[in-house]
Amino acid sequence: MLKIKNLTKVYGDKKAVATNRKRSMSVGIVGEQEHEKGIKYNKVTEQDIKEYLEHLSEEEGKKPSTISRTIASIRAFYQYEVKNKKTMQNPTENIQSPKIEKRTPCILTSQEVELLLEQPKDVDLKGTRDKAMLEFAYATGMRVIISLNIEDVDLKEGTVMCKNGSRTRTIPLGKMSLDALKEYIEDARNILVKTEKEQALFVNLNGRRLTRQGFWKII
Repeated sequence: MLKIKNLTKVYGDKKAVATNRKRSMSVGIVGEQEHEKGIKYNKVTEQDIKEYLEHLSEEEGKKPSTISRTIASIRAFYQYEVKNKKTMQNPTENIQSPKIEKRTPCILTSQEVELLLEQPKDVDLKGTRDKAMLEFAYATGMRVIISLNIEDVDLKEGTVMCKNGSRTRTIPLGKMSLDALKEYIEDARNILVKTEKEQALFVNLNGRRLTRQGFWKII
C-alpha cells in the first residue's frame, strides 16, 4: 500500500517536469521515486490499487471525488507508461471510479427570495439594471438572460422570446418584472449603451453585453 501512496503523492506533487529536458511528467516522477525509495511501479498489481483505494475510503475517510481523482492520476500514469512500452500492463484497466452522489439543489425560501429582490437600490443606473435583472430572472426562470437581445422583449405585450437552438417560446412577464424592465430600458440602458449597434438587453457599465461572470457578481 505504501508504494501506491508514494506513487500518487509524488505524481501529484511534481506536475511540472520540464518537457525541454525530455523528461515526461510520468517518467520523471516515478523514475525519481524509484531511484530514491526503491518503489517498483511496474510490479504494482490491480489488487494493490484496490487495497489502497479501500484504505483511502475506510481508514482516511476520503470523499468519492478525491478517490476518483486519485484513480485518474494513477490511470493516466500507467497509460503513458504502456504507450511508451515502459511497462507491459496497466493495473488500472478494470478499476472503476466510485459513483459521486449528486448534490440536491439548494432552493431559496420565499423570504430569501424577497430579500434578494430587495437588495438592488434603484438610485442609480447600476441599481436600476440590477433590479430589472433580478426581477426578470425570478419572473421567467430563464438561465440565459445575458444572451437576450433588446428585440427579444415586447414591452407592449409584456412578453419575452426565449430561443433555445431551433426552438422559440414566448414567456409572459409579471407586472413587477415588466415595470422594472421598462424603467431599466427607458431610464438606464439608453444611457449605458454607447452605440446603437449594441443589441444586448442587459449591458455592463461600459455599455457592452453583460458577461456570465458579471451577472454572478451581481447575485
